[in-house]
Amino acid sequence: MNFSKFLFLTLLTLSFFTACEDDTDDPNLQGSVRFEITDAPSDDADVEAVFVTVIGVRVDGELSTTEKATFDLSALQNGSVRSIGEVQLDARTYNSLELVLDYETDASGNAPGCYVETTDGTRHALEANTSFVSTSNGEFSVNEGDLTTVIIDFDLRKALRRDESNAEDRYDFATSGELSAALRFVEEEESGEVTGSCTNHELGGEKVIVYAYERGTYDQETEVNAQGSSEIRFAGAVTSAELSAGGDYQLNFLKPGAYELHFFGYTDNDADNDGRFELTSKLQVETLLSLDLLGLELTAGASLRTDVTVVGVTPLF
Repeated sequence: MNFSKFLFLTLLTLSFFTACEDDTDDPNLQGSVRFEITDAPSDDADVEAVFVTVIGVRVDGELSTTEKATFDLSALQNGSVRSIGEVQLDARTYNSLELVLDYETDASGNAPGCYVETTDGTRHALEANTSFVSTSNGEFSVNEGDLTTVIIDFDLRKALRRDESNAEDRYDFATSGELSAALRFVEEEESGEVTGSCTNHELGGEKVIVYAYERGTYDQETEVNAQGSSEIRFAGAVTSAELSAGGDYQLNFLKPGAYELHFFGYTDNDADNDGRFELTSKLQVETLLSLDLLGLELTAGASLRTDVTVVGVTPLF
């Protein structure tokens, strides 16, 4: 009798867990996902705007159709976002994402679909050897009946390469590998931000950019030099932000973890007449509170305030 009761309870327990597993794997259990796009700044003084036309999003290899839309990425900095679209996905965790681009025409049917607009009003068509930009450096979860917002950070600084030999079509997208590194995504509710102000920042020159790295990944000898065929500096940075005229900065949509911050100065050298800001110096900064700039701990949903002051400038090159 005791054995029968034990067998019955065991079978009941197995049935319960099997039902739970079946519910988890049920493809009919779905949630809503809203995709939003943002950007980190370019260091090119000649770039007025960068437009990309998105015609779809692939999630874990499956195309999720969105309405065709054209975005000025350069206007989406310091936490500004634009919605790409909202789709229904099965309730589970996703690990890869691809933006499908239209290089030919924009959302209004005008050519080109992706381009750089320079300060003189010229449009430089952007092309790449792939119709989509893929990345697997993030993840997000979809829960049944819930809305998940996914932020896609399209880092212009890493995404563009410049060809000085062709004045009429000076810009193109970086190589496919470099372009993938220029894209990252994070679930909005699971992200945090670092904000602050930098006093004496004018010692760094005409422009100061702060770069956020995952702790322990920054190597100055490598990062300050141009890397890869597209000659990208600070390729290992997770994100970056240009300081405002008043010295304020925002580093938005960072996944939880430990980060370190590094500040660099730029100046446009009029002698070379190339319309670009040249990297000139590393800023030595100190925090106004007892925070470790080489070990900032960020949790989901947190907003960490990090005010600094410049106490020295180290020339580069």
